[in-house]
Amino acid sequence: MEIWKDILGYEGLYQVSDCGQVKSCERSVAHGLKGNQVVKEKILKPILDAYGYHLVNLYKDGKMKRFKVHRLVASAFIKGDNSLTVNHIDECKTNNHVSNLEYLTREDNLRAWNKNNPERRYDMIKKANEVRSQQVFDTQTGKIFPSIRTASLYMYEEEGANGPYVWEGKIRRGQQSRFKILKMKDINKLDDLVPFHIVCGCTICNCIMANKMVPNPAKYGDYKITQGSSTTTNPKNFPSIEPIK
Repeated sequence: MEIWKDILGYEGLYQVSDCGQVKSCERSVAHGLKGNQVVKEKILKPILDAYGYHLVNLYKDGKMKRFKVHRLVASAFIKGDNSLTVNHIDECKTNNHVSNLEYLTREDNLRAWNKNNPERRYDMIKKANEVRSQQVFDTQTGKIFPSIRTASLYMYEEEGANGPYVWEGKIRRGQQSRFKILKMKDINKLDDLVPFHIVCGCTICNCIMANKMVPNPAKYGDYKITQGSSTTTNPKNFPSIEPIK
């Protein structure tokens, strides 16, 4: 059986059902010389917006306001923080039945969408990998990312960042210390490089080569590193490399 509840702020004027319908209530309305007239209840026909969601127009005191139907249903039937995002569990934006709705944070809503839409996630990663002008080195894990966006997606999907592009801005503006943008023009291919601490064997390197990238021993053979002056600040003054015979 369909259950109806008053819409908050429009009590006696409009109701929403657990099935996702909205109706105007039967009420008496002043009509000029004809006096008060009874207006029968009516199921409102929703409008489809550009993003595929159902909208309805509600009127009060001569003013119109537009609402998303799924938010009206959640507000009336689901206990929780109404400021959170309302997620359609089956990913169908027009299925506004209360059983298909849940409150999620914006971040969890995005993760749910990516999980249920692997093709979209693949496209996001593919586009991110196409931008290879600024490779990024993760100083904590030693990972090398082909682009700033790829590093940002990693932080979102693997380490619970607030959004897929939040870290992109931080990395570009230098508002963090974890990621370093690689600018070594001498070596063109990213797989030619490894983090310096892998070569020297330490887990946390505090020398002047900390967070630098050096040629990959797996590709160029083992070598030993002769470190330059500790006062060197010029990034072009890399330590000399002597192959192990």
